[in-house]
Amino acid sequence: MISMQTKLFKPQKVTYLLPHEHGVWAMMLVPFLLGTAIGQARWQHLLMGGALVVGYFAVHGALTVLRRPQKGREALPTVTTFGILGLLLGGPLFAMNPAAFLPLVWMIPFLAMSVWFVVKKRERDFWNDVCAIVAFTMLLPLAAKLGDAAAAGAGTGVEELALGMLLNVLYFIGSVFFVKSVFRERNNIRFTYIGIAYHAALLLLPLLLPVPLPVLLLYLPGILKMLYLLRKPRLRAMQVGMLEIASAVWFLGIAVWLFHGGM
Repeated sequence: MISMQTKLFKPQKVTYLLPHEHGVWAMMLVPFLLGTAIGQARWQHLLMGGALVVGYFAVHGALTVLRRPQKGREALPTVTTFGILGLLLGGPLFAMNPAAFLPLVWMIPFLAMSVWFVVKKRERDFWNDVCAIVAFTMLLPLAAKLGDAAAAGAGTGVEELALGMLLNVLYFIGSVFFVKSVFRERNNIRFTYIGIAYHAALLLLPLLLPVPLPVLLLYLPGILKMLYLLRKPRLRAMQVGMLEIASAVWFLGIAVWLFHGGM
């Protein structure tokens, strides 16, 4: 009888639903790190970075329930555990400097649109990716303002932040064109040509904005990747993932250099 009760009330192993969408990590971390570099890196960024990571775990769990409601019980530990951790890490920062979190208000409508795409089973839609890109780009001014609040001085200028956000959005839209051309739209040559035309249009940035020619270095890997697709190569997911990681690191490194003397 005792052994039966022990078996009956034995606690079940808790499992967590962790995200596998590697592209989202880049969309989240690159603008945050760029904003940190544009502003001034402080200890607050370590807490905020941790809050973003665990917060993304919690959001992933919630989105899993939207996709498959039957997984509600399985997703509950992910949502609650990481949601609480996110509040513990980010809550004190919000209490210290609520103004730095104002950019997140602009994130809400774009995240709402992404949720709409999930509900409509259209997660792979190009415009869903654009909404996610714009939403995560709001982490750039948040990170910059966190550093400004912890340092003496005038802080980061609005024009500087706006330029950083624009360059970030343009980069990741180009990344979407490449990844979709390889997988979802691999048989749609028209989509590939649109992606090439998009990257060609980026070459006009120095003519349209008061930015120097080195800005074009940000998009050099994207242009080369799109042109390479004209050869119709067979790329595996791992190869594409490595290319995207290398491209994101290149973009971040060049962008940091540009904002610290390259422009």
